[in-house]
Amino acid sequence: MGGVSVTCRTYTVAEVSELSGLSSWSVYAHLKDKSFPVAPIRVGARILFSRVLIDAAFPIERVS
Repeated sequence: MGGVSVTCRTYTVAEVSELSGLSSWSVYAHLKDKSFPVAPIRVGARILFSRVLIDAAFPIERVS
């Protein structure tokens, strides 16, 4: 079989917190007052973010 590599297309609040340098509390506070630069994806009680949009909003240098 050809084995398909699947990469998650979303980030959690904890992952966004780490990438952005904000605390999780700050991310939730910005979401509450609608001042976070990327709109969340809400799935039931979960809050997720598009990986493409977060990577564009918080660019990081990749070491090759």
